[in-house]
Amino acid sequence: MKQLTLPTFGFEFHETANTIAADTEAAVFIPEIWAQRVLGRLHARCPMVGAVLHDYKDEIAKEGDTVNVQKRGNLTTNDKTPNTTVTLQNPTATTIPVALDNHKEVSFLVEDVAEAQANVDIIDGYTRDGADAIVEDIEALLTAHYADAPAANVITWDSEDVLGTIMSARTKIVVDNKCPDAVKRYLIIKDMADLVGTTAFTSKEFLDQSFVETGTVGMIAGFNTKESGKIVTTTSPTAVHRIALAKEAIALVTRKLPDPPAGVGVKGGTVEQDGIGVRVLIGYSMDYLGLQATIDMLFGSGVLRAEWICDIK
Repeated sequence: MKQLTLPTFGFEFHETANTIAADTEAAVFIPEIWAQRVLGRLHARCPMVGAVLHDYKDEIAKEGDTVNVQKRGNLTTNDKTPNTTVTLQNPTATTIPVALDNHKEVSFLVEDVAEAQANVDIIDGYTRDGADAIVEDIEALLTAHYADAPAANVITWDSEDVLGTIMSARTKIVVDNKCPDAVKRYLIIKDMADLVGTTAFTSKEFLDQSFVETGTVGMIAGFNTKESGKIVTTTSPTAVHRIALAKEAIALVTRKLPDPPAGVGVKGGTVEQDGIGVRVLIGYSMDYLGLQATIDMLFGSGVLRAEWICDIK
């Protein structure tokens, strides 16, 4: 043990093993590192997250708050005549209210701290499992926006003419509703089996990669095509609600949760990555005699451009 002071009244003061252990644990269990791992997992495991806009601010918020997300105003062309000034435009951005009605948390206990310190795979496992649990909720929230597609953008899935079906969605978004080519577009389906019967989607002659090897098809008619187990299936009648959308159609909004007060034995950190924020709290639990970790997110979603969403069922 490390001596801290000179003897006083016959007593020597020493740092305890528990204090040393706590310092070591603090070096290993850093909330910000865990949060970064959670965000990396979220981006990798949630197809809809990559298909929507992200909006994050460091403003402290709580569940039930409503925040405003800006939607850009439109610009128009004007005729320019000789010896006259240009027509200066001041496009008015509109705001879309989004309720932060989801505060999701995953908490777990690390009893064997020494083992977790010695084996980084244990920590990685905790963060993967925690992230996967939150991913399920975010994905379900975003895929439910199929219901916001206007009636004119509801398209029947034709298994005999899958390419024609997808082209119909492209026409609705790009041609009818003037989505610029520069805006990325996505097609989220429930099962790649929907595409197996169409040679153009599975043959190397048409695709850069092999569908049989990878299980992915990449781009179809300008849509980055991905698979999600959270695509909504309704009953009476039964329908699978695949969703085609442009990236600026829907926004995933996250806000910062407060840091824990100083001196309460809990460390906390919020990390933002690509416009999404997540908080991790780590502290010793007297009730369970181990390190308790909580991963949580405050989020909501809103529709910015419903005309750029198609419900394909």
